[in-house]
Amino acid sequence: MFGKNVLGLGILSLSLASMAFGRVGPVSQYGQLQAGKNSSGKGQIYGACKGVTSGNEVQVQGMSLFWSISSDVGAPFWTADYVNGLVQKQNIQIIRAPMGVDEDWGSGNYFTNKGYYQGLMNTVVQAAIDNDIYVIIDYHSHKASDNVNNAKDFFGYMAQKWGKYDNVIFEVFNEPISQSWGTIKTYADQVISEIRKYSDNLIVVGNRSWDQYPNDAISSPINDKNVAYTFHYYAGSHYTGSEGANAVQAMNAGLSVFVTEWGTVDASGNGGYNSGNSATWLSWMNQHKLSGANWSVSNKNESASYFSGSAWNYSESGQWVNTNIFSKLPKSYSACSAGGNTPASSSSVASSSSSLPAGYTDYIDDFEDGDSLAFTGGIWYAYTDKDDLGGSTITNTPNKDAKGNSGYDVVVNGDNNTKGMGAITGIKLVQGENKYEPYVALGLKLNADESAYDLSSCKTISYKYKGAAHNFKVEDTAVKDYAFHQISKLASTSWTQVNVPWDMLNQPSWTKDEVTLSQKRIAKFTWEVKGDLKGTQPSPNYLDIDDVRCDGMAIKPVVATPASSSSSAKSSSSSAIRSSSSVASSSSAKSSSSVASSSSSKPVSSSSSVWSSSSSAIPSSSSVASSSSAKSSSSVASSSSSKPVSSSSSVAEALNISGDLVQTVAKNDEFGTITITGVKSFTRDSYNAYFLTANVTNGTLTVYGTVPQYFQSGTTTEKFSVNGQTVKVELTVVDAPKVESSSSSAGISSSSSQPEVSSSSEQPEESSSSSEQPAESSSSSEMTEDSSSSSEDDYDIPLVAKENVDMKLSMVVSGRDLHLSGATLVNVDVFDMQGRPMASFRNVQNSVSLESLSSGSYIVRVRAGSNNLVRRVTLR
Repeated sequence: MFGKNVLGLGILSLSLASMAFGRVGPVSQYGQLQAGKNSSGKGQIYGACKGVTSGNEVQVQGMSLFWSISSDVGAPFWTADYVNGLVQKQNIQIIRAPMGVDEDWGSGNYFTNKGYYQGLMNTVVQAAIDNDIYVIIDYHSHKASDNVNNAKDFFGYMAQKWGKYDNVIFEVFNEPISQSWGTIKTYADQVISEIRKYSDNLIVVGNRSWDQYPNDAISSPINDKNVAYTFHYYAGSHYTGSEGANAVQAMNAGLSVFVTEWGTVDASGNGGYNSGNSATWLSWMNQHKLSGANWSVSNKNESASYFSGSAWNYSESGQWVNTNIFSKLPKSYSACSAGGNTPASSSSVASSSSSLPAGYTDYIDDFEDGDSLAFTGGIWYAYTDKDDLGGSTITNTPNKDAKGNSGYDVVVNGDNNTKGMGAITGIKLVQGENKYEPYVALGLKLNADESAYDLSSCKTISYKYKGAAHNFKVEDTAVKDYAFHQISKLASTSWTQVNVPWDMLNQPSWTKDEVTLSQKRIAKFTWEVKGDLKGTQPSPNYLDIDDVRCDGMAIKPVVATPASSSSSAKSSSSSAIRSSSSVASSSSAKSSSSVASSSSSKPVSSSSSVWSSSSSAIPSSSSVASSSSAKSSSSVASSSSSKPVSSSSSVAEALNISGDLVQTVAKNDEFGTITITGVKSFTRDSYNAYFLTANVTNGTLTVYGTVPQYFQSGTTTEKFSVNGQTVKVELTVVDAPKVESSSSSAGISSSSSQPEVSSSSEQPEESSSSSEQPAESSSSSEMTEDSSSSSEDDYDIPLVAKENVDMKLSMVVSGRDLHLSGATLVNVDVFDMQGRPMASFRNVQNSVSLESLSSGSYIVRVRAGSNNLVRRVTLR
């Protein structure tokens, strides 16, 4: 909002990394959003799918949430349920998440309670990704420039975590008030530099007077390829002919503008909605093809609120927005031409990696043997809230263990193409004398004695479920107040695959004992079905769990014994129900101090395959394992090799890979081309072998290149994400055979080795030709007359002699200048991240200006005599 006392208020070539497998939404259709100019030079927003071309401008509309730090009318709406509802009911295309970072309204802020607020942000961003809509990560501050380091920390983390998804937009300064453009730009340059370490997604930069003057940037725009400028308006206070004219001036000058916040009411957030001027502003937005987010998803008692009184009861403003904007948005989308989204089977799960040693598995349990003993040696159990004086019940068959402790049968016949599953049935939640919310739960002790199990090699926990909404918890033994790290999942009447990264698990906000989760201290998993104090019952009234797994683990299955289970041995042919009769300990059965978080997260796509850490290149099959390939110890593949295999493996064929994922290549030789067909989504996750080109054309990924002479010998790994799965290429570089120089080969000019610096600041168009790689001929043809006794690294440096080098080469980038030390004269070559030559400087002393290069990341090679240094640098 705008009043001082108011509280309300390329780039990638085609990349489909954020495609939501299941729903095809605006992100799949448009791709990553990009700032650009139309044929008239007017700044607009485009999508990576069709690129920056006139007529393909992208305009998306949606809602802004209310301040995260408002515990009563803000944070309760930061849940997957509300994001899902806005998509399903109103077809929104974008959601904005305004994170409070430097104010405190009684519930702290991001930097005073980071675990809780990061959890809110994770929930909203994940829900946006699941729904295939865009999401704005908003640094909701009026004084962000006062603490640049906080902002860099915030966006560094967000960009590293979420920046690979095309869905994400970064808003680095919500509403500056009286700060000058110079101050704002200095701040933005530093924050953008941090983001660009991890992401090339769209960044939106604010401007003075609550984002009323994007035209301030005309004289000194941000030096970045994918930046737009914020504009905010409120129909009760602002007009298209005044404030709007500032935005039009900016666009006409070539700056892209994004309306990250707007309202139908007064800038204070109140005063009643103004339908007439709102219609004028909407016409103006459509005329200029501007995207926007309406303020705000809240039931606060002010006219800007989308809800009146309670959720889904719309205010006058909300009704106007629904009728005039959301009702006109598309209800369906078409995936970009590179593939489209093929929903993965809800029951699909990757089988155990074939690279695990014989007799090992990465499953915690698959229930195929029908007993209650997990492969880790622990047992399955269930409990209710009776120890907290609650009256909740389940209809599982009661039993007793050998010591007479009461429990329940929890392993039952499966209906998920498998023989068994864990389940709690007939759930009825009754508060009774419990002063907190009623609950029941299914649990697993990883060790039989309830001690901690070391899951440090587990990258991602996965499981399948069907039934009630629930909280999945991992119980760290260091947590003493029952505030275990958890994530919420929605109810589902069909089998749903869940993949849970460790950093998505957060303690509830009520904890007073904040504990950093340790994967070495995990004693139990629990699936808790929790109610409310109104007596609402779960629907469905059951919860089924199957195929619990830890990507990266190598578990030697524990053989059942009479002491631990009624089953004498694990047997895939056994369908009998042999449940644990042990009862949950008080530490796991109690949940009295646990207030359920209102945030929930939609299960992530089942297309994300689980991988073994020892299979660095091979994706697991995405098909459901048949009973003949049950994940018990007897059916684990016998291969003990932990190295990636070539495309001849049956697992690799599931991704239609042609070519070897493991190669040994001599310097100056060509890398053996790898192709992957049927590509629906692709991102390049590393640039260790930066000379490799990776292009996607018509659904086919091609990886190729030539190993440069200067590349260091040894083994390196290159990572790609293909269809949501990680593909790793392992490359071992060896020295080329020595070639004796002859007098006839001397005297070749070095001018052919690299192009001189171009005066253009634009990078060359991307090409699929391998000739775009740095040209590195054999040393025998490029040795000069006075360097015949030098090493191979001297081949194109005729004016730099070995005696010039007096110490180890080093380089430092300061602004746009590259400072060098360690030699009197050096040669400098600059390549883009695909390995294409961008600039070349000969006989440089002390420093060289890189002003002619566009902002972004580059590979810089410095050479002097037999010494060479290669580093990645980033230019702002």
